[in-house]
Amino acid sequence: MSNNLPNLKIVSLNSLVLHEDVDPLRVKRLMAKIKQDRIFTNPPLVAPIGKSNKFVVLDGANRTTVFKSLGYKDILVQVVNYSQPGLELKTWNHLVVGLPVKSFFAKISKALLKSARANFKLQGNKIICLPIKTKNFFEQVQSLNKIAAIYKNKYKFYRFDNENNLSVVSRNKTLIIFPKFKPKDIILVAQKNLKIPSGITRHVISGRALRIDIPLEILKNKKSLGQKNLELKKLIAKRFEENKIRHYQEPIFIFND
Repeated sequence: MSNNLPNLKIVSLNSLVLHEDVDPLRVKRLMAKIKQDRIFTNPPLVAPIGKSNKFVVLDGANRTTVFKSLGYKDILVQVVNYSQPGLELKTWNHLVVGLPVKSFFAKISKALLKSARANFKLQGNKIICLPIKTKNFFEQVQSLNKIAAIYKNKYKFYRFDNENNLSVVSRNKTLIIFPKFKPKDIILVAQKNLKIPSGITRHVISGRALRIDIPLEILKNKKSLGQKNLELKKLIAKRFEENKIRHYQEPIFIFND
């Protein structure tokens, strides 16, 4: 079997630490789908936290939360290292609908302390979050959560990976330009049990494992992690022998995520 396949492992849910908040609506939708399909499709993307036995969830906070809510002890993940080639940390920007920028900025001024307001500036229909500084890192992370709380579950918002060429920005919409994070920031957030608002960080990796379609029974049974990983290894070997594993290098669009 090829040694170039993604590093897939079944690990204890207790070993996973989230770095971002979850989206309750997506959690509810994913829970219903997993219960109905009885298979697990796309494993969370995780990275080791230092020399500990913990992993930070880079992508898949909602899936991780679903499995914990369903009472599972273990989950399938794809393990990567921040230093490996092809892994890039990007940032989503949020376009909030129904909340004019001046009204939004007034709410921010009311929600934040004076010292924290200096980290945000108004520019046209945009609210720009200034770069994260080490000196007041934790204060800025908390400020981002307070800003997200203004519109989360109250206003519809969309994610964009580019602040330019957004003809959809209008008088009744506000574009929030979030700061860029570094891998060390994500690890620090996880270590300190903080959370970045949902839908801001975006990890792009070459060789992402999708459509694993592992039966939930493998994850739910009372066998040891060693035994479960042996079953996983046999499942992957069988798929490989049946020529069912494909590596696509092209960027893709998913229309029913």
